[in-house]
Amino acid sequence: MGFRIYKGVDQEMEFKGLKAQYLLFMGLVLGGSLLAFSVLYALGFPLIITMIVCVASVLYLNKWIAGMNKKMGKDGLMKKQVNQRLPTAIRIRNRGFVKSLSQKKAQV
Repeated sequence: MGFRIYKGVDQEMEFKGLKAQYLLFMGLVLGGSLLAFSVLYALGFPLIITMIVCVASVLYLNKWIAGMNKKMGKDGLMKKQVNQRLPTAIRIRNRGFVKSLSQKKAQV
């Protein structure tokens, strides 16, 4: 009896160089562009202007997302968001907390 070995099961998802959550962002950009094209065309904007706006926005956002992917990698965006939420300083307005810490340390 043998066991099947599934290679690459634990590896990150990647498509054309885009990794992890950047694939989702690119999908949202393309879906949003399609929606924007439909809305602009339905509102009566000329076809050429609608196409130029949508293509230009997709190209710009594609370059921006690829740059983030290259700069930060798979988990870099999540780490950046966590670092932005960290406090720069911890303020203690009541000295009783600090005194209780020193008293507990003396007891041990």
